Amino acid sequence: MFIIPIITISEYLIALFMPNKLENNYALIIILILLFLESIIYLSIKKVSTK
Repeated sequence: MFIIPIITISEYLIALFMPNKLENNYALIIILILLFLESIIYLSIKKVSTK
């Protein structure tokens, strides 16, 4: 219940302080990993809650 909002807020905060360059941008990598994790959580919730 609290995982999705925490992930979303952390993505937002990381994006605020992310550098403009694309080379060696670890913040972008972290955001992409968090988005992937969030999508897995959404898909698993949908699969479990489907009746």
